[in-house]
Amino acid sequence: MLIDQVPIFVGFKPATPLREDQYPKAQAALVKALNEQWKGKYRIVAQRFYVFAPYDRRTFPQWVMLQDFVGNYFRDEVKGEKEYWDITPFPGPAATVWKLGDQRFAAAEAGSALPNGGALCGYFQLEKE
Repeated sequence: MLIDQVPIFVGFKPATPLREDQYPKAQAALVKALNEQWKGKYRIVAQRFYVFAPYDRRTFPQWVMLQDFVGNYFRDEVKGEKEYWDITPFPGPAATVWKLGDQRFAAAEAGSALPNGGALCGYFQLEKE
């Protein structure tokens, strides 16, 4: 699966995926927001969640670094194509979908902060609907 091949962004703290019992409401909210944003274009078949360390969301958009990191991997390393990009106005999610062959991958950051001030981010393996 493509989700197993995309490197973990160095800004994720911790660098291991969250368990289902860590921030479950935030995880569900991000999935719901993405599904609403994609309007049936994609279906999530696998997901992994991570946390950016706390930061000031108004002045330091870490999602830009995440999207650049993933974009560099797809453009430079595996020659994938950007298929969908949406930066919903805050507090919506920022998401990019990449295509490699018949596989699709998305990286997204939730639009609202976690209780510790960090940001929930996710890697998603997708199927086109």
